[in-house]
Amino acid sequence: MKKLFLLLLLFIPLVSFGQDVKVTVKKEKLIKTFHDNGQLKMEGVYADIDSLEFMNGRYIYIQENSGYYKWITFERGYFDDEKKMQITGIDAYRKATEKPIKDGKWTYYYESGKIEIEAFYNVNFLDKVINYSEKGFKTSKIEYHSKEGLLFADETKYYENGQIKSEYQEGYEDSYEVKYYENGQIESEDFGDGKITSYYENGQIKSEDFGDGKITSYYKNGQIESKDKGDGKWTYYY
Repeated sequence: MKKLFLLLLLFIPLVSFGQDVKVTVKKEKLIKTFHDNGQLKMEGVYADIDSLEFMNGRYIYIQENSGYYKWITFERGYFDDEKKMQITGIDAYRKATEKPIKDGKWTYYYESGKIEIEAFYNVNFLDKVINYSEKGFKTSKIEYHSKEGLLFADETKYYENGQIKSEYQEGYEDSYEVKYYENGQIESEDFGDGKITSYYENGQIKSEDFGDGKITSYYKNGQIESKDKGDGKWTYYY
């Protein structure tokens, strides 16, 4: 990565405790990098948390060497795989803050100066990512959410005209994916149960794939065009 330029340092009072007015402070560092042609390449904010009290009641994701993220809370701590023990309190705090913590909006740019990516963080938790083409239109949006310590992603892709191209929702037990034609009609649906249904642009069912080798195809008038009962034998119809 190119040399980072520290442009701004803000001290923001967040919480007061007791009569001695103990103040929890979060420092924000605005970082910018540039392309070789001088155009802005990236800008974003690092949150420099200098008080353990600020993290009480909050959680933070830290990236392990394996590339996976570990969910840390300071009351319950987390299990350290290397030390084979539960880490809590100040040790968990030090682990979470040993690397820069991304916060707020991070924006990445093409060499042309147009926006390539917008990423939104909440104390190191990546909430949302929006991707753009160099032509300037939005190509996809990914939103992240957690459940029982697991991280899931919902992704929406777009046509150049702004119409939704596909939606994918990742669930705890299953997932759902739907694709659209440019006119907004559903092209195919997959509920994660093994069955995939595809449609003509007029909304009529085009085919049903039951995931067990059984496939039925239809003409636009709704009549069966072909059928495979899963035994490798296809039957075709007028």
